[in-house]
Parts: sequence; C-alpha cells; structure tokens
Amino acid sequence: MPASLPELYAAATTVPGDWFPSGAFEETSKTKDKYWRGKWKKNRKLEFGFYAKGEGKSQIALEINKLPSEAEVEKERAAWKKAIEKLGTLLG
Repeated sequence: MPASLPELYAAATTVPGDWFPSGAFEETSKTKDKYWRGKWKKNRKLEFGFYAKGEGKSQIALEINKLPSEAEVEKERAAWKKAIEKLGTLLG
C-alpha cells in the first residue's frame, strides 16, 4: 500500500464501512499497527495483519476462517480483492 504502517492501520480500522465488502463485522480485538480481528458474517473469523515494508509503504494481509466450501472461498476472495483495492485508492 502507498502509505506508512500507521496510516494504513488507521485508514483500515477507523471507517471500515468505506471500503469493506457487504457483511456484518464485529471487532473482537486489535493491537495498534499489528493486527485487527473480529467475527465476519456471524460465524466466521476475520483477521487482518499489518506490516511495514519500507518508508511510505506497508502491507495488509487478511485471513478468513470457517468458510464452508471452495465456492465460498472464491466468492470471498473476489470480494476482498476489490475491497483491498478500494482501500488502496482511499490511501493514494
């Protein structure tokens, strides 16, 4: 991402509605500039990891647990790819 680690973390966690795909997210824990975890669509676990990648650059990685099928994996992958791209445009 074209932003420092603190900028990325703040943008991602402050107003997730601006870039998240549709679905209910309930935060369960977070550590500033490191991770953000929560429940996604009731029974799934969603975890974001944040990493510094040099001056003015950072990375966000996400993991979703408890997806019931390969079709659901692909559906979530496509939705989150668009969401991460949208987050990047908000930062850039």
